[in-house]
Amino acid sequence: CKLLLKKFNWNMDLLTSQWIEFPEMQGEIIKSFHIPENMIHDDLRLKPVGKGECDVCMNEDVDLYQLYCGHVLCGDCWAGEMNFQISEGKSTVVCRIDQCNAEIMLPDVAKFCGQEKADRFHHFMLEDQISRDNKLIHCTAPNCDQVLTLNSVGLCGVATCTCGKRICWK
Repeated sequence: CKLLLKKFNWNMDLLTSQWIEFPEMQGEIIKSFHIPENMIHDDLRLKPVGKGECDVCMNEDVDLYQLYCGHVLCGDCWAGEMNFQISEGKSTVVCRIDQCNAEIMLPDVAKFCGQEKADRFHHFMLEDQISRDNKLIHCTAPNCDQVLTLNSVGLCGVATCTCGKRICWK
């Protein structure tokens, strides 16, 4: 569901209308996520597949994990990839093997990189969502981390934050 919402810039109305009005496109949309049809109803998290040799680091007898796209790496290589992309400030962490771009889920970031890194990544994801949605805006008051919605807009297009700051929405 998260992947679908991101594809439609977090616009649930657009997602729903496109999904219903153009059912012939559903297959193409699903393909763009690199999810094999037989896994469409499965959990999209990395799955342990046993011990073996990692194709990236070539370490032997390591725990291997498979992403829903089918690519398999050891836990250290998955963690390294996630850490690298998050350190670059990415709001989406993906499998880059053969330019696959299958998205890696937030719970996997927490599992392989720790909760602090997952929280940082989650922050990047939220900032990306806010920047793409013209119905959301950050409060501009110092030390206020609130996000305002169109529901906070009153007379003359002025939004009022819970901190008291008034912001012209226009």
